[in-house]
Amino acid sequence: MNSEYRKAYEILRQQKIDLNLLFDINVDGFLEKGELIVTQVEKVDYLNLLLTSLKDELANDLEYILTSDEIKHQREALTKHTSNNAITKTQLVCDLMIKSLSKVDRDRYILSIMTAYIKENELAIVLDEIIKIKDEGSVETEVKVPPHLDPASKPKI
Repeated sequence: MNSEYRKAYEILRQQKIDLNLLFDINVDGFLEKGELIVTQVEKVDYLNLLLTSLKDELANDLEYILTSDEIKHQREALTKHTSNNAITKTQLVCDLMIKSLSKVDRDRYILSIMTAYIKENELAIVLDEIIKIKDEGSVETEVKVPPHLDPASKPKI
């Protein structure tokens, strides 16, 4: 199966269709290709939007795309992955994305990683990450002000 997650994401986003379809159309395929999804979708904002739009149930729009047997198969696949680990769909996808984002480039995708933890209600982990980043000083704190707004660049009268 051809996996063009970026193209699919952009079409869903442009047409204002539920982004959960990226996962719901092929549960097993999505779970197998976490890193590919991250590298194809690539933009932090896009990944954050995908994560924040997650819902635990399958998207209602599936009935327009898949046959009833295919929907049943996707529902069974989701149940298989979630009931074995006693987790929800949201937790399953967030865990996958956290692992994939960390493996691809943890520093670049730290905001998306935190978004996934927040979606899972793991606020203590997010706070620990923020403290760790602050202590490391790895976040650039210098704010660049455009010259026309910088009071130091204005001529003195």
